[in-house]
Formats: sequence, structure tokens, C-alpha cells
Amino acid sequence: MMFFSSIFPAPDKNWSFDVSSLAVLVGEEQELKYRLSRRSILQCISAAPVVGLQTYIRSYEVLLQSGTYSYFNPSGCKVAPLRSSQLENTINRQGLLEDGKYTVYQIPDDDKATSRTKAQTWLFIWLVATWLIFGCIIAFTILTPKVTWIGITNVLVLTCWSITVRLVEYFYVQPTEVKASNISDPKRHDAIFILGRNNSAFVLEGNRGDIKDWTARGLIYKTRPSFLSRYVKIFTRVSAC
Repeated sequence: MMFFSSIFPAPDKNWSFDVSSLAVLVGEEQELKYRLSRRSILQCISAAPVVGLQTYIRSYEVLLQSGTYSYFNPSGCKVAPLRSSQLENTINRQGLLEDGKYTVYQIPDDDKATSRTKAQTWLFIWLVATWLIFGCIIAFTILTPKVTWIGITNVLVLTCWSITVRLVEYFYVQPTEVKASNISDPKRHDAIFILGRNNSAFVLEGNRGDIKDWTARGLIYKTRPSFLSRYVKIFTRVSAC
């Protein structure tokens, strides 16, 4: 029989359940990719993923950095860094550059409203599901005896903080504008290639204007109105310290 004393108290009297163990935090690198992928407003107000305060970047200079991939045009053989974090994240998550994989994607000329409506429906279902799960977690913590208030506060604060910063960056982190004057013959059909290792490649086909939008539009921090933009940026940087 284990001996309990003032140093080693009996667990049934002095141990309590901390609900913060239910909050699954994603890593800093994954969270950064998620935030810079230009998520929709429905994804911004969902209750997942939840991140810790320390994972948010304190400097928006990261927006000026290009991605890890480079693409080239076979006709002109011009190589440029891929600046679209959304396309880069899609390539990584879908495994489009796995060894020996060759993928061709064509940018549609017309806007397929049916596919977009279906995607928005699934996003709304996901949004409702995250809040239902979040509500069940909060109800479980309230009904469970000896739940620490610190744990409940952690879950509430981290969730609200995640949603707040995602919404701030949804409105203030915007893709750069691509001037039509910088695109020669924007309606001409063209393609770009992104090479991986071991005979893998990703090909993006479409007119030159659409390809430029998909590859060259990096992210910038919106500076207008200047007074509000400045204080919002300070809030998202200082509050993470």
C-alpha cells in the first residue's frame, strides 16, 4: 500500500480534472499555413482549429516571403517563386508532388456556381459541427464535478482569440493586385510547371490572366484606413507576447 503524506497527498481528495487537456492545439507552422491560405469567412468563424497565444506571428514581414516552390513557363523558360500560399498549401495537403505523380489542373473559364454552392454547404455543415462539439465540451466541463475554472477559461479564451485573429487577418491581409498591363496577351492559353523530386510534376493550365492570379498574388497587409490598420496590427502582435 502506497503511503500518502503532506508531500504525497491522497489522489481522491486533492486531484481535480483540468479541462484544458481537451483543447487540442495545432503547431505554429501548421497554424501559419492555415492562416495564410486565405480561408473563407465560414472557416474563420468556426470553432476549430484552436491555437495557443504564443503561436501567432509577431511580425507581418513573413507576408513578404515567397513559398518553397518555383514554377516555370516552358515557352519562355522563365523561373519565378510561387507566391500563392493557398496553392502551395493545396499542393502539400493533396500530395500533388509525391514521387512519380504527374498532375494536370485546368482553370475553368466560367464560374461553376453549382460546385461553389456545394462547397459552401459542406463548409456550413462543418461550421455547425465545430460549434456543436465546442458546446458539448463546455457543457461537459460544467457538469463534471471538480473541474477547475482555469481550464474552462483556457478553452474559452483560446477559441475566442483564434476566431478574433482569423477575422482580423481575413479583412486586413489581402492578396496583391495584378496589373493587367503587366500581362502580355492575358486571354492566351498557357501553362506553368512545378517540378518535384523523382519524376513528379504539377501543371496548371489556363489563360495567362488566371494563371497570374493563381501564382503571383502574394499577401500584403492592408493599410487603409491607416489609423485603424495600425492599431489592429499592434493588437495582434502585442497580445501574442
